[in-house]
Amino acid sequence: MVQEKVDIDAHRVPEGSIREAARQFYQMREVIKSFDYKKINSWSNQVMDTQQYGEPFLRFTLTAIITIGAILKLSYQTYGMAGLPIYLIKGTKSLEAESDEINGTITSVREQLRTI
Repeated sequence: MVQEKVDIDAHRVPEGSIREAARQFYQMREVIKSFDYKKINSWSNQVMDTQQYGEPFLRFTLTAIITIGAILKLSYQTYGMAGLPIYLIKGTKSLEAESDEINGTITSVREQLRTI
């Protein structure tokens, strides 16, 4: 591999941060040229080898389970979010039970006032 020597001063870059940025750019360019991509490609082929027995079945099964779970969770949360305002408006007690409780409280307060 033949590397070209780049003379930064020959390009007449002004002084200051532009000159330093150009120097860093050319240094990085040299590093990228010297990098060996063949090693990365062979390593990625070894890691991502999908020719193993049963792996596609395992991936499909796991994906199906996750999809079903997400759909069930979504429907459960949707029902809960839609039902909450109705539940709050409806209330938990009926009018008869609430009026009986109020009448019982009123009678107990009257009895306490009589004893006083």
